[in-house]
Amino acid sequence: MRKHIPNWCFGQTEHGGHMAALTHPELMNPLIERALDASCTIASLVHLTYSRILT
Repeated sequence: MRKHIPNWCFGQTEHGGHMAALTHPELMNPLIERALDASCTIASLVHLTYSRILT
């Protein structure tokens, strides 16, 4: 996936499984929060850039 979607945030943990967000929230929540923070930052930059183009 990294090859096809390079702007995504990726995290990895040694424990978890396919339901890690439910079974190990102490491991997954920080990774999810980091990904969401990065997405918000990217969205803000895109918005600012787009706004400058329009003005």
